Amino acid sequence: MNSVDEAAAALGVAAATVRNWLRLGRLESLAPAHVEALRRKILAGDGLRSRRNKTALCHSETYSGYIDGHRELAALLRGGFSQAEIRVILTEAALRLFCGGENLTDAFLDGRLKIDCAELFADLLGGQKPTEKTRPVLSARWTPDKNQDVLGFIYMSLLPFDLRRKSGAYYTPPRVAALACAAIGEGPALDPCCGSGSFLLALAERLGDTRRLFAVDVDPVAVALARINLFRRRPELGADYLFENIKQKSFFDVKGPFRSVAGNPPWGGSPEASGRFLLHSLDTLEQGGRLSLVLPQSLLTALRHKAVRERLLGEARLVSADFIGRGFDGVNCPAVALAAEKGGRGTARCRVNSSFTVNTDRDAGRCLNLKATDEEYERLRRMTELENAVFLKSNARFALGVVTGGNSAALGERVPGSEPVIRGGDVSPFRIAEPRSYIVFDPSRLQQCAPEEMYRAKEKIVYRFIGRRPVFAVDRLSRLTLNSCNIIIPDIPGLSIDYITAVLNSEAVGFFLEKSFDAQKWLRWHLEEAPIPYISPERQSEILAAENRDELIWGLYGLKTPSF
Repeated sequence: MNSVDEAAAALGVAAATVRNWLRLGRLESLAPAHVEALRRKILAGDGLRSRRNKTALCHSETYSGYIDGHRELAALLRGGFSQAEIRVILTEAALRLFCGGENLTDAFLDGRLKIDCAELFADLLGGQKPTEKTRPVLSARWTPDKNQDVLGFIYMSLLPFDLRRKSGAYYTPPRVAALACAAIGEGPALDPCCGSGSFLLALAERLGDTRRLFAVDVDPVAVALARINLFRRRPELGADYLFENIKQKSFFDVKGPFRSVAGNPPWGGSPEASGRFLLHSLDTLEQGGRLSLVLPQSLLTALRHKAVRERLLGEARLVSADFIGRGFDGVNCPAVALAAEKGGRGTARCRVNSSFTVNTDRDAGRCLNLKATDEEYERLRRMTELENAVFLKSNARFALGVVTGGNSAALGERVPGSEPVIRGGDVSPFRIAEPRSYIVFDPSRLQQCAPEEMYRAKEKIVYRFIGRRPVFAVDRLSRLTLNSCNIIIPDIPGLSIDYITAVLNSEAVGFFLEKSFDAQKWLRWHLEEAPIPYISPERQSEILAAENRDELIWGLYGLKTPSF
């Protein structure tokens, strides 16, 4: 039996979508046979309302943001090549990097092309031969840029998107690899998931002594590419060294110890994959050694990674954290390059983005907050420890807006039987613009909706949950909301819904949320953590009527309006 996350990875959709399909009967169960049956149905062109989901499963896409240029090459890579054909195209590209010209694979196969370390290229080719489908690529006049990882670009562009997603294979741009490797010192270094070799090349540049570099990857094609890329930079290494030090192998079969571990672990499969790589990296280090990994930022903020954070900070000291943002094509989660030294502990003296240094040990439980300066962190601590605070947790009902399953078909102009629906873009602080979209509310035809009484409440808080900060307004017209606009119905005796909305919209709570979680999608548990000062009805009325409302709300937390 699959888990929901495993089924989602196999189908190329979100876990929430899998749950909805189970509820609606589109997916009979999580049994592997049923998941595979639906996958085949999708690939055949049926079973999804959204073409986007089918495209994610079926098609390869040019891997953008990895190298510059090569538009003419990208155009040749469209066509759904098999794994065997991918090896042929990659071999042609590799031979061109060394020799120039066209149709080099044929010359290599029949012995007319002589090249040093020919066994590296034979290993990449893997016994495959050109086909009619590969001929246009092999005969086209394109010249790979020797200063860029063209091999990695081609491979990522040719892999089906669903395979990239399930395996978590998102190759690291060289600039990011160089940033992460800047934290690595001398000594034997291992890349635990080398891909086409971005980290190997950065480590070679950083350490100089390439004979102390080691790498593994479970993908045999990636390993072959990494060997060739390193050979291009350091031809003196020779094939024996490259085959001995760069191997197809699971990182979890590597014991160490190494002085350094640096790489970009896969983010696919289960949500815990990156955390497992982080902890095994720690296990393979010698005392005083350093790891430097590119990780999903959620590893620092998500509750499910609490145990990983606590173990890391209990056995190592954070050296640096460089927040990269959304630096990988096809990955929505922002990334962070995290470096740590085994044998210390905590966060004191951790450099953050070359902007400031953390001088305190920060709590790793709820969320490891590294984006706040010490002054900001102290302000957050005081807000969290407010004595007269109440919270939305256990004191409010939350609901998602309507998920139509296809907005273009479900939404439209006003017609008999339709009613307005509030989108996230209609919500600004304290205000809801007149909705421009209408829907016929029929729960049986919707992909997902909350209990109807949540929408029909006489008063409710609606909020736009995507953005740097969430924004809130009160709806007293019992209107529907779309899934870009969520609902809160608070139940805190003595506090008015308008006062609660004012606090949630305040500069103080915006600061608290942004600096505590650094999210782009504001989830229920984020909002439940925000402390709301409990004050008298009279004081609430004063706050709501005041022009300097933000200043007064800061004061409720015992703080002055910040100067930063």
